[in-house]
Amino acid sequence: MTPPCNSQPPENAANPHLPMLETPATASPPASDATIAIGSLLAMGIILLLHWICHNMTAVVPRHLPGWTTLPFVLLLLALSSMPFLAKHLWQRYYAPICLGLGGLTAVYYLLALHCGGEILANLQRYVQFITFVGGLFIISGGLAVRIRATATPTANVLFLLGGAILANVLGTTGAAILLIRPWLHLNRRRIRPYHVVFFIFIVANIGGVLSPLGDPPLLLGYIAGVPFWWYTLHCWPAWMGAVGMLLAVFYVLDRRGSRLQPPLAEQNAPAEMLQLQVLGRFNLILIGMLVAAAMLPAPWRELVVVACAAISLKATPPHIHRHNRFSFAPVKEVALIFLGIFLTMTPALNVLANRAAVGRLDRQLRTPGQYYFLTGGLSSVLDNAPTFLAALDTRLGQLRQTAPVATRSSVIHPQARTPPPSALPRAALRQWLRDPRFEPYLLAMALGAVFFGAATYIGNAPNFMIRSIAEHHGIACPGFLAYVAFFSVPVLLPVLVLVWLVFL
Repeated sequence: MTPPCNSQPPENAANPHLPMLETPATASPPASDATIAIGSLLAMGIILLLHWICHNMTAVVPRHLPGWTTLPFVLLLLALSSMPFLAKHLWQRYYAPICLGLGGLTAVYYLLALHCGGEILANLQRYVQFITFVGGLFIISGGLAVRIRATATPTANVLFLLGGAILANVLGTTGAAILLIRPWLHLNRRRIRPYHVVFFIFIVANIGGVLSPLGDPPLLLGYIAGVPFWWYTLHCWPAWMGAVGMLLAVFYVLDRRGSRLQPPLAEQNAPAEMLQLQVLGRFNLILIGMLVAAAMLPAPWRELVVVACAAISLKATPPHIHRHNRFSFAPVKEVALIFLGIFLTMTPALNVLANRAAVGRLDRQLRTPGQYYFLTGGLSSVLDNAPTFLAALDTRLGQLRQTAPVATRSSVIHPQARTPPPSALPRAALRQWLRDPRFEPYLLAMALGAVFFGAATYIGNAPNFMIRSIAEHHGIACPGFLAYVAFFSVPVLLPVLVLVWLVFL
């Protein structure tokens, strides 16, 4: 089987990469058996310890916090969305101290000033649950490699993108994008155009992953908070089919027109190639099935199974597959550090939003599912969509608690309260709200907005910039930040998003 063309990056690709926005140019050295064993046992120990502590503690929820307590969260989101572009070298060197420093300030404030360390520990437990799934998916998908050889017809390209949209719900949008982008570029190597990269970002790296908690980080956070695993599949599939179908139709028209106007010279007299598909590391598919099954288990068992599956993948995957994928631990380490800062700094932000909603301060601005859809989506297009989704979720739960009995409402805002705020509601309590018709349409709007609008800019979702980086390493001219928005997001994606709102919400 012929490997993907231009599989080696140019010499300048060895430069330091942007954390969480670019992939390293070289693969990490293979992990030793001792490293895998020690790392797995350490991860399992942390999972069990946090679960035991949080299960046996009684947390005191702070009263209304002042607005300035959200400043570390705001500063971190601004740094994430601007520093990689305005101060690239500073971000490369100091992203970890920035994230951990702002998160540490929040944790110290909760511990020493509020004496509410339990809420920080509860958030850390949710962080560990979240990063365990993200890391497990990343490691297992890194043990898979796809090689494809076929004639790049518009129909073949549409089927490829559709398959990628489905796979994004199993491997996650990041896993599916990293796995498929090189085969996609190889398939279209003789007539690659910028729109090939952009529609791959639209469909595979974003919109395709709305059908499962494994598809995108905000949905995974919702699942950890208590949304049933299959809820997204059962409620989001009409909008998924509509959005993916419309984008595939537009892509087919563009690709058919492009193939007619500028047929590739090398293929004008070449016979059509028979489809040849090779999947390397197929045993990782079994591990993915085990990971999906583990998602049905309660904590901490599901996290322990995920760690075990990741360890098996690292041990059993041949080194040549990791080299082919340029598999590196750097991206998952960067995601872990950045999201640790996000989880810590968003603790007071969620408290402020939930309590303001609980006393009716946001009812005028946020009343309909459509308003939640566009607010969550608009913020997700320029900020990280995971905390944006959680903030919207807490806001809506706070509004619902406003109509609850007085005893239930007061527990959210009194400093002596022992009942958790909406951000810390038990899984069973959140599932009870799901049966309320005043909540379900709003959750659908938040999920669609957080996932779909992530495709609007390069910084809307982490895989977007990674895909652009990989394509440029293959010598493909990708649209710049403003060109991406002006020539693709506004004329193509925005009408689709508006139609999703009009038809499905």
